[in-house]
Amino acid sequence: MTETPRVLYQSFGPPENKDYLDRLQRTVAVAGETFGVRVEIAALTRTLLTQKQHRAFHLAAGAHLLEQVYASQAQGYAAAIVGNIQDPALYECRQVCRIPVVGLLDSALAVSRAFGTSVGLITTSALTIPLLRERVRQYGDDARAVSWRTIEIKPPELLAAFTNAERGNDVWQRFVSAARRAASDGAEQLVPASGMLASYLCARAGDTAGWDVGAGAPVLNPVFTAVAHAASAAGLARAGLPISRTGTYSSPSPEALKEFFRT
Repeated sequence: MTETPRVLYQSFGPPENKDYLDRLQRTVAVAGETFGVRVEIAALTRTLLTQKQHRAFHLAAGAHLLEQVYASQAQGYAAAIVGNIQDPALYECRQVCRIPVVGLLDSALAVSRAFGTSVGLITTSALTIPLLRERVRQYGDDARAVSWRTIEIKPPELLAAFTNAERGNDVWQRFVSAARRAASDGAEQLVPASGMLASYLCARAGDTAGWDVGAGAPVLNPVFTAVAHAASAAGLARAGLPISRTGTYSSPSPEALKEFFRT
């Protein structure tokens, strides 16, 4: 009997985010069963929830994420997911890892092409939009991103939605309102541009690949698409497709990697 491939979901938040991480575990378990993999979540130590929306703090946290994803190879994972919609350290992980590594935004944009020609991204804060725009341009999808909307909520307030019904209703209403505006902008697919926001939508609307929230366009679940993308990439790697080391993902020498990661 073939062993079920394991996929690492590397969160960009600290382990103290227990309500979010517990809810996320339910979603990735459903997604993993759907796509034939076992998804395991790792939190990121030495970081704070309040830092997630600020790019300046991504440098140190991204370096720690790189270490954890690199170490996951020795733990037997077949693929890894960078669990932050801004895809911090994604290219760096791909340069040093033998296993395929995917990001939430990277996956959502790649998978959504089969389901709509344009997308609207709904963020938690305008603070995240500049980096998201940069990533979208980097991935060659700037022409597809026709709407950028925000619900303007701080991470601790969003975390409270998982246990506080009043806060949860407020988050839901803000999201649906922003989704309707994004659909009216011409977006054919709507993407919650936050892993934590997507997990709250799962708590509210169900652990599925997408939802109809009455906005006029379907909402894509980036957690589900990332698991689908990672499972597919893991299967392709097992079937003999290697990561190219020519150009963008050119890797340091084994000696340099050993020295850097001290493994």
